[in-house]
Amino acid sequence: MRKEVGNAEQLSILLQRKLNEADSIIKTGRITTSQLSHAESKQLPYKEFNGSKGLQEPHIWEFFNILDTNFKIARTAENIKAQVLKKLLKGSARLAIPEDLNDYTQIKQILISRFGNPVIILSDILELHKNIGKIPSKYCQRPPWHKIEDAAKNHLMLIRKAEQLAKNRMAVPEIFASGHRNFNLLMLISHEYNEDLLAMMPHTDERTMYSHIVARFEQILASASSNLDHSDKALKKDANEKKQPPVLETDQFALAYGEKKTKHNHGWHMSAR
Repeated sequence: MRKEVGNAEQLSILLQRKLNEADSIIKTGRITTSQLSHAESKQLPYKEFNGSKGLQEPHIWEFFNILDTNFKIARTAENIKAQVLKKLLKGSARLAIPEDLNDYTQIKQILISRFGNPVIILSDILELHKNIGKIPSKYCQRPPWHKIEDAAKNHLMLIRKAEQLAKNRMAVPEIFASGHRNFNLLMLISHEYNEDLLAMMPHTDERTMYSHIVARFEQILASASSNLDHSDKALKKDANEKKQPPVLETDQFALAYGEKKTKHNHGWHMSAR
């Protein structure tokens, strides 16, 4: 029994020594590259931030939502968060941070103060909506399903971008409960899809209206995607038809040139009268 107790005490001392060593390594910042490679091995969707306003570029709130989520998943140590963050900053965003500043919270505050105004971000998103333009109508001889799908998809991407601003409480009413924003979104939808929503608007609260509008964008995208298969088949059929030799309107040809039309086994033959 004494031998077993002694072995247990030795194991306990050894374990405590290892824990103390690990704690010392973390405090002195010796775990850096290994943790970075561990995070990268998970293939997490890290994004760079440069302060630009493009469709594919994250705004600052979107950027930090992604980054903080990745830090939680990868269990990134506090002492290397600033290092990871600074590597992801480009352009004017990188220039806004002093070289010798390595405090993650301070860097985050500087970037949000510089690039995080929700009114400006929502205004930029509205401009991107306008650049994409109105979703084409499906009511034509050959509906442009590819264009409808692309427009609906891009508008939905921008809607999700705006929703990422909800981390800032000031932005919440402007995103989900703004009659002006709801109207602007409705004007991006073709008439066959927005007439009923426009009729609902005067007697529907803004939050409920917003939900209906987003659902309608999703409906349009689903409809376009489901019709693309049929459209592709039609395009292939048209391509095959174009490869065939052109059909000659022989009746009109004969009348125009005073020739008599006679039929042979392999087509039409023209003979002079």
